[in-house]
Amino acid sequence: PGRPILEEIETIQNENTSTFSHQTSLNLNYCLKNAKVKMNRIKT
Repeated sequence: PGRPILEEIETIQNENTSTFSHQTSLNLNYCLKNAKVKMNRIKT
């Protein structure tokens, strides 16, 4: 009740997308840090 179903779906998708992109950027940062650490280990 209240809002139309389409609006509900849109909000859910937006929330999922932002959570997804946040997770993705966290994962990318983690991968970059790991790569840097490995490079440093190879150098020394």
